[in-house]
Amino acid sequence: MGANFVEKIWNWIVDRANLRDIPFRRVPYTHFSLDFWLGAIVTSAFAWLVLTGLMLLIWYNPLDAYNSVMRIIEEVPYGQLLRSSHLYAAHLMILSAYIHLFRNFFKAAYKKPRELLWIVGVLAGVMTLNTAFLGYVLVGDITADDAINVGKGVVTGVFGTDLGNYILALLFGTDVEETYRRVLAFHIISAALLMLLFVAHMALFEAYGPPADPKESRWKASLSIISQTRKDLAPWFPTNLLYILYMTGLTWGLLLALLSIALSLGSIHPLISPLPGPPRGTISEHPPYPPWFFLFFYKVADFVFLSIQSPIVINLGIISITIPESPILLPFIVGIALPLLYLLLVPFLDRSDERHPLRRPVHTAIGALIVVYLIQTTIWGALTPGEPVGLDKAVEVMLPPMIVVVVGIYLLSKRHAGIVIKRSNVVRGLVATYMGILLLILSGVILAIRSWESLLIRGGYENLVSIFIGVLGSAVGVLMVTMIPKIKVDRATMATDPDREALEEVKRTAEVERELPGWMFIMGAFYLVMIISSIAALIYINPFKAGAVASALAITMLSLAGLSHMAYRTTNILPYSSDYKELKPHIAIIVLMIISMVGLIPK
Repeated sequence: MGANFVEKIWNWIVDRANLRDIPFRRVPYTHFSLDFWLGAIVTSAFAWLVLTGLMLLIWYNPLDAYNSVMRIIEEVPYGQLLRSSHLYAAHLMILSAYIHLFRNFFKAAYKKPRELLWIVGVLAGVMTLNTAFLGYVLVGDITADDAINVGKGVVTGVFGTDLGNYILALLFGTDVEETYRRVLAFHIISAALLMLLFVAHMALFEAYGPPADPKESRWKASLSIISQTRKDLAPWFPTNLLYILYMTGLTWGLLLALLSIALSLGSIHPLISPLPGPPRGTISEHPPYPPWFFLFFYKVADFVFLSIQSPIVINLGIISITIPESPILLPFIVGIALPLLYLLLVPFLDRSDERHPLRRPVHTAIGALIVVYLIQTTIWGALTPGEPVGLDKAVEVMLPPMIVVVVGIYLLSKRHAGIVIKRSNVVRGLVATYMGILLLILSGVILAIRSWESLLIRGGYENLVSIFIGVLGSAVGVLMVTMIPKIKVDRATMATDPDREALEEVKRTAEVERELPGWMFIMGAFYLVMIISSIAALIYINPFKAGAVASALAITMLSLAGLSHMAYRTTNILPYSSDYKELKPHIAIIVLMIISMVGLIPK
């Protein structure tokens, strides 16, 4: 009786809200996996940022930036949790945005008709970094002070002294108090623009949806639109909604679990510390590191061979252009402007109908090198911040991975015009692997010899870092090259009529009565117990014990994620596979729960 009453109420809400007819684009039941839902992680992290950011505005005072942040941490109940989780949500959002961007790049999700969707996504990524830059400036510590100085150097280096100073006066004002007041305003404006770009990006996504599975589209961009007349599409309500709730709970639980670990550690590196650094004007044992997502540019700015030592005059007949003396202009162009311009223009540069990486080798190689160099310069910047880099060292570190990537992709793509990947193509992949390993070893030996010479002559250890960075970049290049042969393009086995086969699968599934696995009832009870226990713990935990609060909240979010995934799985018509495959998401959730419990251990 009670169950029927609840069901009647639920059906009444669904009917009155017209939830079954929500006109969102539907996707096949087979598309519910992390690979297709990376954007949901980005969106969930952004939602947490908005919620915590609005609450932080209540107590933040731009006229006394650093002290107001410390008051939030030390005097406001749950204040440290709000501020630290806001920071970690930014870390998680940017990392997942990078992965989302390059995943779509290598799968050519930017091709017609998704060009505008791609461009808006890239612009959203740029706005994300801009909002993050303004956000960590607001803290008012030595990192913020260094960021302002770097920002001023970039503006004057790119726009010249006269125009640059005018822009700086607009952005930062003319005194410290005015600086933080304006940065706060621009941070809010930037976040609002980012939200508009998010809305536009999701609206465009609803217009075209995710690309079809390669087996159905034959790796062709023109066949990548999923027809909404297919019979194997999941309804947005409740299937999509439940999976969105699962991804949201998983994302929030993950960031809170990581935060609980960070807060439980006695000391943590400034790059990933959830706490502010020392105030402006103090001396720290650590250099003023920027956040990890800007380390790549800080390192490129150390490339002294790119600095313009004296003004350069370019005569164009009627007019002449003077490039002023600047240590930052060329690093900005090389490290930011050119990669960004390429990513914005790649839909128009790569206009073929092919989506497979080996059938567009030039753009695959460029994307792989962007990833390799991004990783290299980020780690390089963390290990040797502010250390000048000459042309010889830059070439030694960055040339080997370029050779690995270019030669490897060339060998794999050569004679790759056939329909089926032949054994010879896989052999080329192995050859590329061995060549990459050989180059990796040679680059390591060369760098070791130079470092040993430096050690003997000058007694310095700084060049030893080059060994690690060069070998790391080559290893990443080898890894990316060896992954490509695993992407199959056997058109002979591809579906000739996806809609007919999907309909047959739906019929076969409908004829089989699915019984809920027994472990679902056990896991459901476990999650409910964990939710009740963690909520009860939150009532008694000291609100200033941010690590313990983060642990309890992480357990709650992860438990909700587990329940949402089980509810989603009951609405997905695909047959249940082995218990291990079905349990894998829940095993990951339990592992995260155990990790997050570190914050509950008394100190």
